[in-house]
Order: sequence, then C-alpha cells, then structure tokens
Amino acid sequence: GSSTLCRSRADCAHGRCGVIISNATPMSLIALFVTLHLLPNPSSLYQDQSRTGTEHPQSLELLQQNLKLGRTITQGSLQQQNIGKTLTDAALTTVFIVRHGDKMSAYPGYDDARFGNNPELTPCGRRQAQMVADLLIQKAGNISAVISSPYMRTLQTALPLASATGHFIRVEQVLSEDRQRNGPYQPRNSHPTSAGAEDWVLIDKAWDRTYSSPPIPTPEGDEEYWDRIETGPAIMKNHVKRNASQGGALVFFSHSDPSFSLAYGLCSALFNNSQESFVRDFISGGGGLEVTGIIKILLNADNECVKIDVPDNQVSHKSQCGGLTVPHMVRYSVNPGYYWRPEPGVSVADARDEDFD
Repeated sequence: GSSTLCRSRADCAHGRCGVIISNATPMSLIALFVTLHLLPNPSSLYQDQSRTGTEHPQSLELLQQNLKLGRTITQGSLQQQNIGKTLTDAALTTVFIVRHGDKMSAYPGYDDARFGNNPELTPCGRRQAQMVADLLIQKAGNISAVISSPYMRTLQTALPLASATGHFIRVEQVLSEDRQRNGPYQPRNSHPTSAGAEDWVLIDKAWDRTYSSPPIPTPEGDEEYWDRIETGPAIMKNHVKRNASQGGALVFFSHSDPSFSLAYGLCSALFNNSQESFVRDFISGGGGLEVTGIIKILLNADNECVKIDVPDNQVSHKSQCGGLTVPHMVRYSVNPGYYWRPEPGVSVADARDEDFD
C-alpha cells in the first residue's frame, strides 16, 4: 500500500505525521514496527541536514526496503545485526595521503650546504600547493584535520589547505621522509629564501601546539624505517578517532615512499596482505605518485580500509611547471622491502639489479 513516513519518534508522538497502510500484510506491519525501532534515534540521522543541505538517502532507502520486504524480518536478530552494520558502514571516513609539491633539491645548483636534506618548495611547488588545496576541498567538501610531516616542503604544501579551512597544522613525525641514513634532518633553516621566510611566518601561526609526537630515531636504515612505518597506520587511525565527532576528511601530507608505505599499512587486506600485489596493482598499475599526488582511502566505522583509489596526479599535470621531481614508484623485483618489511621468506637481497622506476 501507500505510506507517509515519520522521520522521528517525536514527529509520530506529536501527530506531525502518520502512517497509512492499505492492504497491509501482517509481515509488512512487523517490518515497519521493527525498522522504526531499530533506528536508535531517527531524528539524529537528519540532525546535520541544515549544515550539509542533504538528507541520508541510505536510511530512507533502508526503511522503504524493509517495508516492501517484510519477509526478511523473520530472520529476527540476524537481520537486526545486518541493519545495524548497514547503518554503521554508511558512515565512512575519508583519508587523503598527499605527496609534497615540487622541491628545490630536484634541480641543478641546489645549495646543499645551505638547505641540507630539508629543501623548500620551488615557486612551482608553492603554486601546486594552492592547487592541491583547492582540489582537496572540492573532493572532500568538509575537511576536519590537516596533518603534516615536519619537513619544510610538506609544511609548505599543507599551508594553503590549513589557511583555507581555518585548521591548525598537526605535525606528525611518523609521516617524515624515509631512510635518513646520515642523521636527522635540519628542522628549520636559518637562511631560508624570501618565499620560505614568508611561508614560515604563516606556518608558525598555524602550528598546532596542542599536539606533539616523538621524533623518529636517526640515522634510519631499512630496519629502522620498517619499525617506524609499521606504527604509522595505528597513529593515523588515532588521528581519525581524535576527529570522529567532527566528521569530514583528514588530510595527511607526507613524502613519496612513506605515502605508499602508509597506504599499504592501512589497506593491505585489500591486496591479500601481499606487498607484491600492492606494488604491481596499485603502485605500478596506478602510474606512481607525482608531486602533490593524492591517495584517497575510505575507512569504515571500525577504521578498516574498504576502498583505496589509485593516485590522482592531476595537479602535477595541470600545473605545467616543474618536472624534475619525478613520479615515484619502485618495482617489487627491484626491492621487495622498499615500502614495508619483507614478507616471510623474502629477503631484500633477492632484489635483481634493475633500475628504479
């Protein structure tokens, strides 16, 4: 029959809506009763409507389906669990992992004595940072946190997004560049470029001083990197939990190798926990990660990865500048342990003498 559905128990209680069912079967009535009572607080499903301007079509669709398919309610508690899982999984959290923009050290004439292993962005990289901020806002709509590696190039890349959204930059050490074999990076340069000095004034104001993370041990070789990066997914999930009440996407600004490592750590189950599959299907198959490349990941309510998109490198292409900070990918055959600790029985010594991609 036809029905006019209440959106909350309060609406029903105050007579603001009604339910009219013609030719109803006993099972459809049971379906309606159970569905309404399975929604813990139906009004809360619409409480953000004024903010987003949208409703929750999944919840309405679920309600309508259960009215039509009253027979499925006969499965009792099992069906209730499935409904709860459907409602829970509808609330996915978006995580973006973003590589920094075009960097100075990729070009001839880089002053290593002045900048060391912590180069600034080039003018091209600063333009890419603004472009990727605009793209992330377009992709996500609502962004709840901006988290960055402590390196100057990632902080500069994160700055336009932090400025546009009004968020502080949460500095997270686990996102740092990998394998600093000669010791720690130079955290802040005493002789920056004029553009770097201007950016630092804004970075300093945007630095989230309510959050701190311990420094990573250096020098860092393979073993130290594997130890460090294995803690990354849990740390990233803690950031997700920290922002759970705010909703919106979280954006992590990192470097090429850690970006892929963290993506694998979060989503390895989608690749049957096989690094070889991940490198072949995601890294090589996706064309690598260019400067300001974006990896989009969806986590369910249990912070389990349910989807990962191949890198979006459109900013690098559209910026039409730079070009010497190359797309990054390393074949599994070159180094089976490049992104994650090698799988049992596989040694880094098994790598063949091939060029890096």
